[in-house]
Order: sequence, then C-alpha cells, then structure tokens
Amino acid sequence: MSSLRPYNSNVPTELSTASEHYVREAFSANTLRGYKSQLAQWSTWATANGAVPSPANPTAVAAWLSDRARAGSSRATIGVAMAAICWAHQMRGERFDADHPVLTAVLKGIRRAADTARSQRQARPLTAKLLRHVLSANTETLHQCRDAAVAALLYSFGLRRSELVELDFQRQGRGLGVFAIGGDRARVTLLRSKSAQTEAEIVEIERDNNPRAFAAIEAWILKGQIALGTPLVRGIDPAGTVSDRPLHANRVSHAVKAAVTRYYIAEGTEPSKASEIADQFSGHSGRIGLVVSAVEAGASDTSVMSITRHKSPAMVARYGKQARQRLASPHRLKGVGV
Repeated sequence: MSSLRPYNSNVPTELSTASEHYVREAFSANTLRGYKSQLAQWSTWATANGAVPSPANPTAVAAWLSDRARAGSSRATIGVAMAAICWAHQMRGERFDADHPVLTAVLKGIRRAADTARSQRQARPLTAKLLRHVLSANTETLHQCRDAAVAALLYSFGLRRSELVELDFQRQGRGLGVFAIGGDRARVTLLRSKSAQTEAEIVEIERDNNPRAFAAIEAWILKGQIALGTPLVRGIDPAGTVSDRPLHANRVSHAVKAAVTRYYIAEGTEPSKASEIADQFSGHSGRIGLVVSAVEAGASDTSVMSITRHKSPAMVARYGKQARQRLASPHRLKGVGV
C-alpha cells in the first residue's frame, strides 16, 4: 500500500466512504484529532530525518519518541503518539513491530522518567474538608460563583476537566455530556469520554449528601443565567460578561486555583503565599480529592470507581495510597504515638 491520505489524515485512502464513516464513529472526535496531530508530527520528523513514515521502522519511532520526551512531551502525549502510529498501520494492513526491544526499552524509560517527575509534582487533592471551606469563600461575584461551581462539579462527580467543559445544562446542546438537576438529585451523563467510547456513562448524586455542592452549582446557574441546552461552565470576559461558549479545558485549572486562593486570603493568608499554595492544585485536584476523601472515609475501590469510572483499581490505589497509609498506621493505636 502507498502512504496514508496524506499520512497525517484521519483514515487511509483505501476505505470506502461508508467504511470511513464507521471508522470515525468507532473513536471519539478528540481521539481522531489527537491521532491526526501525532501522525502529522511523525511524518514531518521522519521526512526531516531520512526515515520512511509508513511502514515505520520501530527504531526510528523510538528515536522520534525520545526526541519528543526530551522536548517535554508528557507521558500521555507519548502514549497517544505511539497509539496513533499503531492505529495507522492497522488501518492500512501494514505490519508494525510495536514489541521491538529498542522501542519497548525506550517507552519503559520514558514511563519511568515520567513517573518520577509526576510523583514530584502531582496535583494536591481538593479534599471534602478543604472544598467545604473553598465553597463558603466563593459565593458573591460572577467569577467566584463560576469557580465554586467548577470545583464542586469536579469533586462531586469525579470529572476530568475535558468532561466538565463538555457539559450542557439539563439537555444536550453541542456538548458531549449533560448536567441535569432537579428535586433531590443531580445527574451527569457523559455521551463520550476517555473511559467510555461506545456507551454513555451516568453519575448521580443526592442533594442531602452534597448540600454545599448543590448550592454552589445552583448559584452559578442562576447568576450566570445558564439557559437549557447551553454550556454549563463558561468563560467570563474582562468586562464581566458570561460567554456563550464553554470554558476552555486549559482554563479549568485556573478556576480551581483562583477559588483556592480566595479561601486562603479570606483566612488571613498573605496573598502571595495564598497564590503559592493554590499553585499546588490543578483541574485534576477535584477528582483526586474525591478518591482521597472516599478512601479516608472507608469507601471500597468499587464504590469509588462507580463515580470516577476508572477501568481498573490501579489509579484509585495510587491516588488513595497515602490515605490508606494513614488509616493503617500503627501510630493510630493506643500506646504507639508519642
């Protein structure tokens, strides 16, 4: 077979229009965009370095991934790049040795280096105890209500930032999810997400168990004048006007940090120090905080995963490791602590 159509396209030339349609349906739009971007970068690198883009030589791919890692690409990005190359070869019926010893060794090295770096910079969890204070300190202005709602949604529903910004209010609009609230409960329906490409995922919580979260979300809906079928979480321009477009995923971390900063300032922390503390948090802090708080309260991995939708307990175990260590510490026993 010849090269892809061109090599940085989503699907190979040989597919019929109907086949192409269903190939696209098999993957989320974000996944295909990610593959397209990575394949374009691989093609450019291969051409510049005298390598053949397809079928690819595993050692050339290893060299490319090494360059990407040294340039600062994350472990997740490297994984997408590798998956894109494997996918492209599969779609074309070409062989690619993903188990080549040089390639597997390079990927192992990249993962170990990334794990070391991540353990040093992992986002601080926004736990239930801290979140209660944060929500209480963000109740007045438009920005405060929006940021409080962001924190409440991330924590209560165990959302990824990419999932949060796809939520529409009460009914689906242009997003890939719906947040519906009424009576004694609220529900998030994710039509497409990282963990569910083929069927919707639903997470439901009750008002009685989450009164502060409900209050924060409802305050934002009212103050932001969020209409049915429109984006739930949105940007706010410098003039204080709520955008009709969803908040960009890259701004979710900023909203969390801003909400945390306001809380610490309200508690009397010097502003620069409050900002320094808030920098430890990110758009992932709510999701991590839910796991940590649930583990500390004695929840099982299964119950936690019913909210976070992790496919395996490995990530739950990693996020909850320190909480479990504290729970199992012999220092909690009478006569041990000093």
